[in-house]
Amino acid sequence: MSIPLKLLANFMSGFVVLFLFFGAVFSGSYLIMAMIIAITSIAGYVLSRIPSENNKKLFWSYGIAYISVPLLFILSSSDTDTDSSLTMRLTWAGLLIVLYVASLIGGISASRSPQT
Repeated sequence: MSIPLKLLANFMSGFVVLFLFFGAVFSGSYLIMAMIIAITSIAGYVLSRIPSENNKKLFWSYGIAYISVPLLFILSSSDTDTDSSLTMRLTWAGLLIVLYVASLIGGISASRSPQT
């Protein structure tokens, strides 16, 4: 019963990631963009590691829940905004891959640790 709540928490964290990415884009500063990418990657690692310690079978799903909201935004914006550049969409997809890899590493490290 607690698994859906943890997946829901990761899903809701995706909204925070989406707003942070918007903040990074509108800031125009590469330093702020790098800081936001680092913060969201660390958050993805932690958000996947904590629930994966108790449920070692679903370690991969927490990262998917984490990036699903920004991914849905990218997919919906490509259909509605024909003027958005392919480079922008590829950049967002690359950032989401980085976030998922960080989440996956957190889940794998927790699932491989011995049960205490």
